[in-house]
Amino acid sequence: MASEAPLRVEGLKKKYRTRAGGWLEAVRGVSFSVASGECFGLLGPNGAGKSTTIQCLTGFYPTTEGKAFVGGYDVHLQPKKARMGLGVCSQEETLDSDFNVVDQLIRHASYFRIPKKVARERSKQLLEQFSLTEKADQPIESLSGGMRRRLQVARAMVSQPSVLVLDEPTTGLD
Repeated sequence: MASEAPLRVEGLKKKYRTRAGGWLEAVRGVSFSVASGECFGLLGPNGAGKSTTIQCLTGFYPTTEGKAFVGGYDVHLQPKKARMGLGVCSQEETLDSDFNVVDQLIRHASYFRIPKKVARERSKQLLEQFSLTEKADQPIESLSGGMRRRLQVARAMVSQPSVLVLDEPTTGLD
């Protein structure tokens, strides 16, 4: 699978049942692949299906049709293996207020079975990269909106994913 594109989407469709009993087609047959080192963006107006596509390719929503692969693993048939290569920063804030800034990163790294020593070093590097070093021991509530967004991006990167997915990446970003 070395030549496999880190992200590949084939014929992705997503439909929702409406209250009236009909169907709303949110995503219609989207196909694309993203090569290693490539930056790829989904652009379109509100309601075009961008976030729904992201939710399907990250495995959070089941697809109606089509497939999504991360690192060659089918997101729905092999979700644990696929997610090991995936870093996700969703549109909504998903930080856990029970942890301070650095513990947020270390805890997230544990989901990827990253040893604590390695997680601490990566966290230190990411806090520096995102200008959050001075806030390392602070509670999440003490951060501005822009700092929270930077922390979310840093958290998505702590596992050094082969695919980094950013939904509305500039929302609230300093």
